[in-house]
Amino acid sequence: MFLCNLKKKEEYLKEHDIINTMLEDDNYDEKIFATHKWLLESVEKRMIYWNIYKDLLFLNNGRSSILDVGGGFSSLTKKMLKHNDYHLLDIMAHDDIERIYEIESKHGVNFFINSDWNLFNIKDKYDIIIANDLFPNVDQRLEMFLDKYLPYCDEMRLSLTYYNNNKSYKVKRVGADEVFNILAWDGTRLSRSLRKYKNKIINYNPDALLGGDESIFANGRQVCVVRVKGDSSFGAY
Repeated sequence: MFLCNLKKKEEYLKEHDIINTMLEDDNYDEKIFATHKWLLESVEKRMIYWNIYKDLLFLNNGRSSILDVGGGFSSLTKKMLKHNDYHLLDIMAHDDIERIYEIESKHGVNFFINSDWNLFNIKDKYDIIIANDLFPNVDQRLEMFLDKYLPYCDEMRLSLTYYNNNKSYKVKRVGADEVFNILAWDGTRLSRSLRKYKNKIINYNPDALLGGDESIFANGRQVCVVRVKGDSSFGAY
């Protein structure tokens, strides 16, 4: 469990911004997807991606069974597919889903599951389940997700986004006229949710969420990478 702060960014840049090199050198023809564009545009997002996925992008680390929840699609997905038993569970809110099906057909692979994670009937066990940049800022059902999916993996990797600057959103309810002002989670709120899983979180350090570390993002966003021990002895097995 650690913050993605300026120190982590500097450490990543010492790796010569390897994710950017992989994105630019790849000749994959599917670069219209939002996740790919975001990675190209933001060294901060590349740094976070590297800290979550780096050991899964290379064959010499062995094949892992992976469920990537809300991970989107980029040219790096091809590397994940090549070196792992990889599945993407995503509603693809920012992209044309048909393009994913075209990629599956073109390359003879079936990896995409078009579903909300809460509606998906998970049955298989995975070595690693990943949720990058999903909880709790986009989806506040963090504890529901952990309770449902931890029994089906050996390890879970999360990047958790929160704000310690009273960030709020004005949103309109789908299918209705109500307008809401939603307060983003801060470190205190996130810490309360993680406390339940403290014995499973590697290097558990809730105080890190409460500090005043300078954000690496212009809007004050804070990101914490968390690895959680799964319990695959339950659930499907």
